[in-house]
Amino acid sequence: MLKRVMKRFSSLMLAALLLLSIMPAISLPALAATSGTISGLSDTNIGLSFGSTSGNAAENPWAAGGTTISGSVVSVGGYSTTNHYNSTLTITNNKTIAATL
Repeated sequence: MLKRVMKRFSSLMLAALLLLSIMPAISLPALAATSGTISGLSDTNIGLSFGSTSGNAAENPWAAGGTTISGSVVSVGGYSTTNHYNSTLTITNNKTIAATL
């Protein structure tokens, strides 16, 4: 009897796995980074980091290159235009002495 129960249970699990594997990837939520560090500035004495303060997280909303820091948020399909996203950019002095940023 235990063998029969285990066989039915494993069949049920395989059926559930099949259903999950054929679900479109669009229906599964995508998780974006809501905080992290930003690299790319030519001056390594300046540290950059960002954090989400509210709204739906945007994937890497800040970018740095050379001496420029820029931010951009692109809307994600499926969200209404009433959703807003806020992100903070933190600029840190990595020198051991005081400096003007």
